[in-house]
Amino acid sequence: MSSAELSRVIRANAASWFEPGVKLLFAVLVCTLAAAAQEADLSKLSLEDLMNIEITTVGKRPQRMSQVPAAVYVITQADIRRSGATNIPDVLRLVPGMEVAQIDNTNWAISIRGANSISSNKLLVLIDGRSVYYPTYSNVFWDVQDTVLEDVERIEVIRGPGASLWGANAVNGVINIVTKKAADTEGALLTVGGGNYDRGFGAVRYGGELGTFGHYRAFSKFSLRDNVVQLPAFPLDGQSRMVRGGFRTDLNLPGESHLTLQGDAYQGVSPQAVYRSVLIRGPLVIDHDLRVDGGDLLLRWKRRLAGGSETALQVYYDRSRHPDILLTQFHEVVDFDFQHHLPLERHDILWGGGFRNTRQAGQGTWELSLNPSGRRLWLLGAFLQDEITLARNRLVLTAGAKLERNDYSGLEVQPTIRLLWNPNQRQSLWASVSRAVRLPSVWDNAVAMNMASAPLPNGLPTVATLSKNSKFRPEELLAYEAGYRVQPAKRLTFDLAAFFQRYNHLCTLLQTEPLFSFTPAPHVTIPHILTNLRDGNVYGFELSSTYAPLAFWKLSGSYSYLQQITRSTAPGQIVFSFPGQDGDNPRNQFQLHSYLTLPHSLEADSSAYFVGTLAGQAVDRYTRLDARLGWRPTHRLELSLGAQNLLDASHYEFRPYWEYLASGKVERSYYGRLTWHF
Repeated sequence: MSSAELSRVIRANAASWFEPGVKLLFAVLVCTLAAAAQEADLSKLSLEDLMNIEITTVGKRPQRMSQVPAAVYVITQADIRRSGATNIPDVLRLVPGMEVAQIDNTNWAISIRGANSISSNKLLVLIDGRSVYYPTYSNVFWDVQDTVLEDVERIEVIRGPGASLWGANAVNGVINIVTKKAADTEGALLTVGGGNYDRGFGAVRYGGELGTFGHYRAFSKFSLRDNVVQLPAFPLDGQSRMVRGGFRTDLNLPGESHLTLQGDAYQGVSPQAVYRSVLIRGPLVIDHDLRVDGGDLLLRWKRRLAGGSETALQVYYDRSRHPDILLTQFHEVVDFDFQHHLPLERHDILWGGGFRNTRQAGQGTWELSLNPSGRRLWLLGAFLQDEITLARNRLVLTAGAKLERNDYSGLEVQPTIRLLWNPNQRQSLWASVSRAVRLPSVWDNAVAMNMASAPLPNGLPTVATLSKNSKFRPEELLAYEAGYRVQPAKRLTFDLAAFFQRYNHLCTLLQTEPLFSFTPAPHVTIPHILTNLRDGNVYGFELSSTYAPLAFWKLSGSYSYLQQITRSTAPGQIVFSFPGQDGDNPRNQFQLHSYLTLPHSLEADSSAYFVGTLAGQAVDRYTRLDARLGWRPTHRLELSLGAQNLLDASHYEFRPYWEYLASGKVERSYYGRLTWHF
């Protein structure tokens, strides 16, 4: 039977063999079978290029990935394009061991190696070196961390602490989203698309030369997204809308100097549903018109000096207003950072320092407020790192530390020591010991929360309160890591990282003696205070591999195991875990990706993700299947069809108990997209 006849038979019977959600994946398989019978000049893959890709986040300077003594993963532009993702959180699902869970249409819980919650308070996120970690909740607003995905060069991810260079809050990991230089985005780009969940999205970008001095680009982007929160008694009919615009200019100055100026601004509207009565999950309050806006401006100057040393100065300004039904936040940040890279014969020295000033304000409600409602915070820091070559091309020792002075806990020292051994060009082994801290947030030192709770057996109403703690301590981490990378064959690589992380002074809720009150009506108040009465251990490993069985077919996958155990340090007292500690992280995660480059400029890609049970949230394990079919009739035009969550109609990914957002089910979705370079 010819391939054409086989295709006709399969298409004629597919409707009776498979559920509708699997049809797209089966169509991809049909295309693969048909392509196998044809001869074509298919693109070749080089895993050596993957091992030698340069990253900058680990050492704040370019390094080959095979020479980095840390658990790192790089998402390239090709990975982003072929993932079919339409937003950064979905792109991050590609990272081995990364915990990515969607809560509603604008909120995600994203973390590395545990501690997952909506606040992501132990994960430092950067965009071109600009921190987007905000101090009110110690959180990241994922709904506004966006850019034109086609302009992202790569996303560098450190799994594990990076505080010796990046400072406080780089506890469990660092994510650095690196955009392309303006010189790499000349010409025009238009991308548009839409589907049943992402109703409409698109971007336009134009770049060009500035005479002989440099290059520029400017862009605008929009998105219109349906809600994943579907509650029959409380319809949430609005849609999330976001508009963003920005620019980047790269200039070559005299004296081997380079200047980058970039910025963007955004404005959007999104609906939200929250529980005013957190402990009994009701009643719900809905707002269809929460308006978010903000913008940033960054200047980076680099200069190469005699002898190969280099200095860099970065200054940025960032402002944001992020509304919430219960608490609206405003942030204004000014950050200054200087560093000097000094390469010597056997030493590679990097040192620098800087400061950050944050002005914060909040507008609260009876349920949730801050006292005081606003304040100004200072963070001063300096770092020193020395990379010592003990045996050329074989053994390297890296030692460094960052000292930071903050308004809450004073001076914090965050050191690291790392060892890298390369037996040959295809293998590398590394080990490290690091200390990192999560600084107290505005929330920890100013929160006032009232939460209606379940009534007593005699019917008397109760109100649980949460109060600030002016003596709240930093959460501390001591991490032990080891890893092994190997390329046993030309088309096969393995990367293994194991870790043991010891936490001290974890955030907890201490329940004190109940109080009886007559106003405004008779009720019992159950007070809670934020404390540091919990320690814990987290251990596990992450194994990833890439295999190219054929020149036109690449497979990649990973498996991660995580065990998290915390314990109270106050026996006899009623102490509750904070979100992200017990039962909020999957023990097992697995993913597998297939990338097929077919004849006639066709691409067939699919990804399967398995995420284990979240026992503390009653979230069942689930398997997510995504697929993409792309066609590039010319090198300037691309058409693609994508589908996500093909295996079930809907499922929960995260249902936090103590956090008041109403969680939604992630549903099966489809979309089409056109991308045109001209």
